[in-house]
Amino acid sequence: MSRHFITAIFFCALPALSVSALDVECRPGQLSAILSDPSQVAELRLTGTADASDFFFMGSSMPALRTVDLSAVTIAAYEGLPVGGRSVWPASTIPDGAFAGSPVSSVTFPSGSFAIGEYAFAASRLTELSLPAGVTSVGMAAFAACPDLTDVTLAPGASYLGYVFHRCPSLASVNLAGVTEVPEMMFADCTALASVTASDALAVIGTGAFESCGALTSFGFGKDLRTLGAEAFDNSGLVTVDLAASSALTSVGAWAFAHCRSLTDAVLPASVSTAGEGLFFDCPSLAVLTLPDRLAGYSDYMLGGASSLGSVSLGAGLDTIGRYALKGSAAIGLKLPSSLTLISDGAMEGMTALSHIDASALDEVPQLGTDVFKGVEQSKVVLTASASAIDAFRAAPQWQEFDIQGTTTDEHLTAVPSAIRGRFEGALLLVEASGTTIAALQLFTLSGLLLDDVAIDSDHAAVDTSAHSDAVYVVVCTLSDGRSATLKIAR
Repeated sequence: MSRHFITAIFFCALPALSVSALDVECRPGQLSAILSDPSQVAELRLTGTADASDFFFMGSSMPALRTVDLSAVTIAAYEGLPVGGRSVWPASTIPDGAFAGSPVSSVTFPSGSFAIGEYAFAASRLTELSLPAGVTSVGMAAFAACPDLTDVTLAPGASYLGYVFHRCPSLASVNLAGVTEVPEMMFADCTALASVTASDALAVIGTGAFESCGALTSFGFGKDLRTLGAEAFDNSGLVTVDLAASSALTSVGAWAFAHCRSLTDAVLPASVSTAGEGLFFDCPSLAVLTLPDRLAGYSDYMLGGASSLGSVSLGAGLDTIGRYALKGSAAIGLKLPSSLTLISDGAMEGMTALSHIDASALDEVPQLGTDVFKGVEQSKVVLTASASAIDAFRAAPQWQEFDIQGTTTDEHLTAVPSAIRGRFEGALLLVEASGTTIAALQLFTLSGLLLDDVAIDSDHAAVDTSAHSDAVYVVVCTLSDGRSATLKIAR
């Protein structure tokens, strides 16, 4: 089935009726004969045995029915004239579509073992749902598009197919206690869903399981999680993603957290080696990100549009930065690992805050795609290269436009531009401006980690670096005339 499932069942409002409550002992296929005026029944308690024909009769021929008690009913198999499009229905199963679009708002389920068929209550008027332990399986879209459904408690022993609660716009609270798998699109487009409890036992979160759940700001990821599907939380309201404890997780599906515009910080576990395409695409509030060192590559569009991300750490084993992977990132510095071989099309397009790239670990120039640094003023970016590779960088297309410098152990400075200069006196870093005033100073590691951010309003500044062990630092000064000056200096 297409993941863009749309419920095609509609409920039409009915005029008010004079209604009654009935207790009925039923035999298979006899409900329609037993009730003298089914249109007047609002509450129905069935005992005895019923089959598929009785369920379809309740769902389609009892317009006033609001409350159904099936706790004392046995569901018999059916074979006969077609009902619900079929001539044969199994025992112990609420048939596919039996109450679809019906006005039923409350149901008490059978006490024994039973299954719920596909679309069984789709677009019905159920308001709350607590599935009993006797449920063995719940079919595709069984409760999809129920406009009044607000609270759901699932049965831990049941198996669930996809889209079960797809597009339930009032669904606000879900209890997953004991449930280990949420299949594809199960809660997708449940825009009011704000609370999901007991989710830490989940082993599988399927494709699009919580897609477009805009009210969902937090989620508990547990140690047993081993599968996180594509688009699982795409366009959700998550503020934080903490997968640090999910040590069984080795890969994360494509676009799993894309378009999460409120997401501010995320942690992937050390066990993850593969991150799907567009994993954090269009997450403009993402400012803090922890990725595992074993990650083999930054996938296409992985961090595209992460315009608040000021620091990006490229793991020691990273060999590929995919297409547009860092497009628009606010990272100031990048340290390229020795394993890096390819930076793909547009990977660093629009990284206008970039001031330095440390390529000193590389013995060879990585292969580049097209327009890798589009929109970056490369002449203002310092690229540090090893002695063995510096000439190759200076000769390579797209690389040669950087301000390429060799590595140094000199205690003084390499300044770009010449408006500032500096030196170390022990652990004290002294910075001076020539003919202007320093309005603010930021101190970074070579990998782009911000260590200090101070307002100055003077032509000189002193920064204590005794709390830091780095040998080389990057200083970015905002000058009083609005210019920015960058200084790389070794202690």
